Amino acid sequence: DEVGLGKTIEAGLILQELRARRTMRRVLVVCPSNLTEKWRLELKQRFGEEFRIFNVGDFLDLLQEYMEDPVRTSVNAILSLERLRGDRVIEALETASPVFDLTIFDEAHHLRNAATKQNRAASLVCQPADGVLFLSATPIQLGTQDLFQLLHLLDPESFPDFYTTEERLR
Repeated sequence: DEVGLGKTIEAGLILQELRARRTMRRVLVVCPSNLTEKWRLELKQRFGEEFRIFNVGDFLDLLQEYMEDPVRTSVNAILSLERLRGDRVIEALETASPVFDLTIFDEAHHLRNAATKQNRAASLVCQPADGVLFLSATPIQLGTQDLFQLLHLLDPESFPDFYTTEERLR
């Protein structure tokens, strides 16, 4: 959707619908750091959802808690994209392999470069997740390779390589 059309509200509505259908114990919102407070306020004011903004230490503690008792670990977390891509966080994600019921990536176009830590961290969060939602007003910035990278993160089996994706898009 275009800038300003309410992607955050759409995400909140999707979250509410999923909560109505099943138990949602672990929800993670990942967004640029300048949007973390906006997300927290929007989810609280519009949907009555209590989310906490996590720093690196908080998130590492959450991953440790998850490794010790995944069934009892419950969280509504907001983490900045900048914190997600840190070496310590990536190592902890590789070790813990957490399963989130829903992961929301705002400004998902920042994940388009496969050679970045952001992309690697996103992959570690997306692949085991029950649901993933990417939000972006600009999914394609330089060409269809950008779109492929996002689709591959969302569904690597359906979009295994660029050639296959181009053929499917045609």
